[in-house]
Amino acid sequence: MERKIVILIVLLLFISGCAAIQNLTDMSLFGKKDFVSGKGLTPEFLLKMPPLDKMPEGQEFQVGIKVTNYGLSDAIGEICVFDSLSSNYDGIPSKQNTCVGFNMDAAEKSTVGSKIIPTSERFFFPGERSYYVYKNLISDTKTKIESEIRYDYKTKFNSQICISKKEDDPCNSRVIGMDESVKFAPLDISSIKKDILPTPIGYDDVKLILEIHIRNVGGGKIYNEYDSKKQFFDIDVVLESGSSINCNPKKEGRFFLEDNGEVIVTCDITSSFSGEYIDDPLEIVLSYPYKISQKTGEILINHKED
Repeated sequence: MERKIVILIVLLLFISGCAAIQNLTDMSLFGKKDFVSGKGLTPEFLLKMPPLDKMPEGQEFQVGIKVTNYGLSDAIGEICVFDSLSSNYDGIPSKQNTCVGFNMDAAEKSTVGSKIIPTSERFFFPGERSYYVYKNLISDTKTKIESEIRYDYKTKFNSQICISKKEDDPCNSRVIGMDESVKFAPLDISSIKKDILPTPIGYDDVKLILEIHIRNVGGGKIYNEYDSKKQFFDIDVVLESGSSINCNPKKEGRFFLEDNGEVIVTCDITSSFSGEYIDDPLEIVLSYPYKISQKTGEILINHKED
């Protein structure tokens, strides 16, 4: 009998857990948070700021947004809010009039493992003690409210690259170990592979090729105000030994993501050293402007009859 009671309690806990998960899913359907990023800067509407289902005409409301920085780069940029209704109904003015600048500190890397401790900041529109209001409606109306963040960011990667003049040396393994902390940037270095080219006996120079796999994982896109289809970034590859490095493919002097949000940058490197091998510190820095937005579902504004 006691065993049956225990099983029944476990089943009840399981069912209640599923219900809680369903509730979280329902909240996301209303637009509270239509993505889970955890890469770079991630925005999230604060509870009931704005109301997510409906509000009466004439009700004062604010837009509150929590912005969390999960990456190891400081971020300078601006956050804007706007709605889908005409300014004839008041509400939120045009995007140009509803932006504020920010300067957020980078997340911190824990000394235990590769755990990331993010930083966060809250923004209130039109201000902490001021409000928006919809007026002059002629009938019930629906709107959507959106926030957009544009900021400059960097993906930073550091490692050791082992180079040997002996072709069969395990030091020349193709795969370079990845630090998991690089995964918290919106532009991610997913893998790096190296190929050591055969070296004639007696030569100090060693030639190698690095394949750097880059992809957009931040839930937004690289921001280009002049051409949204061209998602450009800069890449700086440095070996402490001062090796000569030439990276491609370049277009118009810059690097671009492909339409699928990924690209492989190939770097030809000539390294010179007198011994049999070298452990050379490697640094890769990606620099880019980034944009990410969140949008509510449709919010019903009930017309107030005169």
